[in-house]
Amino acid sequence: MNELKNKLREKLLFERKNLSREYIEKSDELIYQKLISLESYKNAKNIFCYLSIDGEVSTIKFLQKALIDNKRVFVPLCLKKGIMEAREIMDLSELKEGKFGILEPIKNSIKINFEEIDLSIIPCISANKEGYRLGYGGGYYDRFFENKSIKNSFILCREKMIYDNIPFEKHDIKFEHVLTDKN
Repeated sequence: MNELKNKLREKLLFERKNLSREYIEKSDELIYQKLISLESYKNAKNIFCYLSIDGEVSTIKFLQKALIDNKRVFVPLCLKKGIMEAREIMDLSELKEGKFGILEPIKNSIKINFEEIDLSIIPCISANKEGYRLGYGGGYYDRFFENKSIKNSFILCREKMIYDNIPFEKHDIKFEHVLTDKN
């Protein structure tokens, strides 16, 4: 199964790399507008959101908006291989480059209890419409969400990166919603 996932990951990363800058910018804006229009967003007090890297649906504008709207914002902090926590940021200036070139909060930032998270925004390379995602293979998100009651979880995925045949195993987490740029 891992070999199948790795080949698919390689293929889809290549496809993502070849998306036009124009499409990416339009896609990011459409997904951002959908995200801030969600009742789940409007009602959320504590938001967990990934920090986007090149090619992923950008979350920077969303994080800025959530902070302006006085939401408590929590982002991933990688502790060791496959293990991350959600840590609070008050401003984007509190982020520094961490593992894999991904921005992350400083280590002494406040940790949140998982049960307090009202809204989770999840990255992917690709996802299917059922809520299974193909990530980078580190298992960080599967471990973070495993054996927890997940509420208001949204995978952000460009419509051109939706792939119906995402292979999944019993440890893979199924998220509630997939938010795309499709109208």
